[in-house]
Amino acid sequence: MIVQVEPKRLRILRALKAKLERIQTSNGFETDAGDHIALGRYRVAAGVTLQDALPAIAINFGRSNTPAQGTRIQTDLPVLIHALVLEDQDDALAEAELVVGDIKRALYGPPADETLGGLVFEMEPGEVEPIPREDGSQFAGAQVEVLLKLTEKRGEPEN
Repeated sequence: MIVQVEPKRLRILRALKAKLERIQTSNGFETDAGDHIALGRYRVAAGVTLQDALPAIAINFGRSNTPAQGTRIQTDLPVLIHALVLEDQDDALAEAELVVGDIKRALYGPPADETLGGLVFEMEPGEVEPIPREDGSQFAGAQVEVLLKLTEKRGEPEN
């Protein structure tokens, strides 16, 4: 029997999500953004108001850089974490900055594990920039970039 193992990139996403799920005011954070986390594009569920669905976090991969190598492939993998808030509130920028601070604390603060349980060998902070508002969008916020460095075995994305 073949045992299916999730690809390493998916396990990395799940590990990042678990770290960010700690973002709760009851855990000493400024927001409850950890209640609403999406792997990929964030969508508000049917029947839920924007006020109840935000602040939120969406986790996406950027374009990875993998130079040609032997059987072990070293990859620089950017992760783009979106701190999303309601666009039409008076203090949208302040709210977004609270979520950005919470994201940084959850990723780099105690308990410190910048290897995501050994999935990566380095996790570096990257740039933070505003999210451009799309026509019709009710979200505002900022993008927090994290650069992960990892290795994979050629042809075996789970290793």
